Amino acid sequence: MDKHRSDKLRSFFDVEELKMSLILLFTSIIFSVAGQLLIKHGMNKSGKLYLTKEPLVSIKKIITNKFVVLGFMSYGISAIVWLIVLNKMPLSLAYPLVSSSYILIAIFSTLFFKEKIPSLRWLSMAIIIIGIILLSNS
Repeated sequence: MDKHRSDKLRSFFDVEELKMSLILLFTSIIFSVAGQLLIKHGMNKSGKLYLTKEPLVSIKKIITNKFVVLGFMSYGISAIVWLIVLNKMPLSLAYPLVSSSYILIAIFSTLFFKEKIPSLRWLSMAIIIIGIILLSNS
């Protein structure tokens, strides 16, 4: 195989490897975001919790809440996928891209929990998006 063709083939596999790494990274992010949303939903359904007055009752409410359990399972899946990502990508690239989860959490919080997000917070997230774009082009 000539050198030009060999370099082209290596470049193709590098691009394919990068695509797969990014797919895994965003899969990890999606499971992390889903976990956070499930836990928040579960905690909203739990009612008042008193860790000082009735700690065992409150802890039982938390650990028997199906949404909280599903949320932690989602976190677990996210962590496993994240380990694979760390094996394939530089941490200095992968970890900053995780900040895209902030934007996803904000969007889904407004949709599912009707949270009001101030303009300054949206502006801050726009700056994060700019940073993600700059980072991904580095």
